[in-house]
Amino acid sequence: MAEGMEAQMKQTYANIKELLSRYDMTMENVVEEVIYAMDMTTAFEARKISKQNFTIILKL
Repeated sequence: MAEGMEAQMKQTYANIKELLSRYDMTMENVVEEVIYAMDMTTAFEARKISKQNFTIILKL
């Protein structure tokens, strides 16, 4: 297991991308993300990792 929340999130997103690719999908197919954390300060710092993994599409 990776050390630290940021490293764990990087590994988690790599695992998610691998799983999605098996079904010809990408992160663009992900509709919702929920993160449960006890240490909110660390979670907010590590959150920048998740923002790097999603393309935000806004429809007005």
